[in-house]
Amino acid sequence: MKAILLLITLMVLNLGCGIDTRSDSEKAPELTVMVNNRALEKTVPEVGGTIVIRYNHVFVNEGIADMESRGYSAKQISDNPSSLFTTNATTVLYERRK
Repeated sequence: MKAILLLITLMVLNLGCGIDTRSDSEKAPELTVMVNNRALEKTVPEVGGTIVIRYNHVFVNEGIADMESRGYSAKQISDNPSSLFTTNATTVLYERRK
């Protein structure tokens, strides 16, 4: 019995070491780059073309800054309230400038 409790305790401690305890604002730059990369993997519009990307509302400013550094400008921003199956999100329509 003591051996089982010891093993369970070690497993819990080991699993706890891999948890990212940073705040959302600290994770924002990394997460928005991943979201933008994934969106641009699917399609890269021609100059003047548009692309729509949906962000968690916490990461919108970082996402827009990253896309502007890539040569896009935000044309329209709309908030989508949470529902039963979705969380708060913001959709941004970008136009490619470069």
